[in-house]
Amino acid sequence: DGGDVADLDEINTHIMGVVKKAFEGGGHGTVEGDWGGHVEPRLAPGLPVITKKAVAEICTPKVAMSSAVEAFTSLSDGSVTSPVPLQISFPGLGSACIKPGWVHSSPYYVVKVASSFPQNASLRIPTGTGCVLVLSARTGGPVALLKDEGHMTDVRTAAAAGGDITVGVVGGGAVAKLVGVMCGEIGGVALVKCWSRSSGTKEDFKRAVAPEIPTAQVQIVGSVKDAVRDCDVVFTVTPSTTPLVEEAGWIKEGAVVVAVGSDTPGKRELGEGLLERVRGGVERNDGSSMICDTVENVIKLGEFQYLHPASHSSLVTLGDVITGKKTIERGKGVKIVDLTGAGAQDAAIAGKVMEKWDNKVE
Repeated sequence: DGGDVADLDEINTHIMGVVKKAFEGGGHGTVEGDWGGHVEPRLAPGLPVITKKAVAEICTPKVAMSSAVEAFTSLSDGSVTSPVPLQISFPGLGSACIKPGWVHSSPYYVVKVASSFPQNASLRIPTGTGCVLVLSARTGGPVALLKDEGHMTDVRTAAAAGGDITVGVVGGGAVAKLVGVMCGEIGGVALVKCWSRSSGTKEDFKRAVAPEIPTAQVQIVGSVKDAVRDCDVVFTVTPSTTPLVEEAGWIKEGAVVVAVGSDTPGKRELGEGLLERVRGGVERNDGSSMICDTVENVIKLGEFQYLHPASHSSLVTLGDVITGKKTIERGKGVKIVDLTGAGAQDAAIAGKVMEKWDNKVE
């Protein structure tokens, strides 16, 4: 506009000075007041960091499952803000996902960063990690950093999945193990079968899950087909970009397939034949269903990104199933539940952690 243009280096120096001062313990001020039935805590001088250990102690499977129900109910009735996640790719290294969310009854909103860097395995550090920034929904100011290293993501993903009688798990990592453990929380599981590419993760799965479901048999199997055959519920929990459940005929009539792994364009765990079988079943009204956490997420990031757009109107949200707005026929057809992860889930479970955290400054 003809005015003076400040030197870019001077601006950068000023910004870095502000950032440095903040990290040296600059205060954030205080906020008091009633917010949706909660008393909002004062903002502590310096941003409190809640460690993975503290989060894990608070975020039990039961807490995770109750937060999942809260999140999907909020998604169904519109009382949540849960934008489509932002994806960042680092070619040859990995990817990161940024998910904001706010349950409208909560005094907090959150921004979660979850990363997956497969190459980390060669460095002997975790391939997946993350953190959650909790902010005030009243002032916008930061309240706490949940340095959970991806624990809440794993737990809330597993909690959304559920469980039943005979369970097949494709994958053996952290989320897969939590799925198995939470099946024990729900009860009624007689057999859990697991397949994973890595023999080490398969044995880790058995060691983690078997003690949690003493009434169930935990089997390690040699193929995806063996893992999913004759199962009432199948969980696919891998970062695969090629279909693992290749044949529609591997899945028995009446089964529920919960696809958890695909959360980025290009990922895929279910074969075209299975998607077509379920899509056709929905059209024939044979009891099949295509269920998702949020429609806008799964058609971009999940298994349903491979559906023809004409079938998008047939998608049913998990929130509508939970609240009874949509009725699902049990034992008929095949159900695919596509879970990419919604910001609402992160907001709900972070809210539970903040409610129970006893070190906040009042």
